[in-house]
Parts: sequence; C-alpha cells; structure tokens
Amino acid sequence: MAACQPLEGQALEWFAAKLGIGTQAAADLAERLGLRFCGPELLADLKRWPALRGFAVYRESGCIAIPYIRAGRPVYLKARPPCGKEEAERRHMPRFLAMPGPIPCPYNVDSLATRPGRVLVTEGESDCWAALAAGYAAVGIPGAAACKPEWVKLFRSFVTVELDEAQTERAAILQYDAGYSRADAERLAGGRVCSRVFLALDPDQAGDRGAGEIGRLFVRAGLPPPRRLPLKRGEDLADFLGRVGRSRMQERIQYARHR
Repeated sequence: MAACQPLEGQALEWFAAKLGIGTQAAADLAERLGLRFCGPELLADLKRWPALRGFAVYRESGCIAIPYIRAGRPVYLKARPPCGKEEAERRHMPRFLAMPGPIPCPYNVDSLATRPGRVLVTEGESDCWAALAAGYAAVGIPGAAACKPEWVKLFRSFVTVELDEAQTERAAILQYDAGYSRADAERLAGGRVCSRVFLALDPDQAGDRGAGEIGRLFVRAGLPPPRRLPLKRGEDLADFLGRVGRSRMQERIQYARHR
C-alpha cells in the first residue's frame, strides 16, 4: 500500500462519477477507506509481493487497491480497474481480483467501533462505497452467502429494545427500584428485541439465500436477525441510490424497520 499512489486524476474522476459525488468528497472518502492507485509501472514488477502477482493483469490500466483494514492496519487486499463493467469486459480484465487466502473480516469493519445508530451490510465493496457516499454507516461482505459465524459478534452492540409507553415505565421501575441492568429491565418489561443491522443484499436468488443464512447465524448467536431492505429485482444498492437518492432510501429503511 505504501508503494501505491493516492487516488487522483482519472481514477479519482471515475470513483467520483461512479458514486455521483464531487471529486473532493470522493477524495475524502477514498482517503478514509485507504484506497490507493496502483500504477502500470508497479504492476509490471510484483516480485516483492508474490501473493499479488495476479494483479499484473491490470498492468496496462493500473488498478485501485482496496484494503480491508482492521484495527487501523491493512489485513487483506483486493483490486479493480478504474472503469465500468463494459470497459473491463472489452479489455478482457476481471472487475475484481483478490489476494489468496480467506478474508479475515468484513470490509470497512473499523467503522463499527464508532457505534453508529444503524449499519447496512452490503454485498461487496462497491455497494459499501455507495452507502457511505450517501451518508450511511456500512460494512461489506464478499458475497451474499459469505458471512462467517465469527463475524456476527461484531454486531452485538446493534441490538435494541423497542418499548411502548407502559413498557418504558415498567422498565424504569425494574431498573431503578429492583436493581436490574437497563438491558435486563427492558427485556423483562416485554419490549420488542430487534436489530439495527439492515441487510442491503442484491435482490436475487443468491441474495435471498444469503439473507436467510445470515439471519440463521444471528439467531444461533442469540441475536435478533437483521432486517432486509426491499430493493427492486435486478437493481443492487448502488443502482437504487443512484436512481432514487437518499430520501427514498430512508423510506425503505423505515419500511424494513416496522414490517
């Protein structure tokens, strides 16, 4: 990563256009995520990094280096060319490549430590970028069915209890008069335990299976299953945000929250 360059020029312009934001906002987001540009000259000689030799397929165009950062340091690396699907296919380049070995954590996992009010779980890095550009906290998993059981514990702090007025009063009595912890008081008061994790997976068969499997992983860990955002078939999260914008996205979150 140190050998790469900051995201600028044509690569930054592509990144900004893909997300529908200005170049300065795109540069700020790229810096926050640790994105870098790996130029043709660097890709022509990858002897120093044997695990990354597959990235040499991008030596004509260069590529965006996408680090998975955990506890402030890169622990895994993916790459993609700074161009769309059609251009990548025309130039016979894969849209994404990853270094060998298992992915150790969700993408953008360090953002969970900031305790956002809610978090979107997206399918892949691009949808995660789109959610972040729209102002939502988000992490990415490498595929709809690729969530690992050990990752579920990362979302324990996103469990909440919804109480009506009577339940709120009962919980206060249990907490302050009976000495229960707040969490136990709210649970004993009969509140509805739910998750502030929302699944923004692709609306296809793979996404359906993945949502079911993720829900089962949460339940096995003793957590309420995440709620899935209703997206139009054939349209991923980035497509949806590009078409309708943040206001309609908020409507979908509220719909998923209350159904």
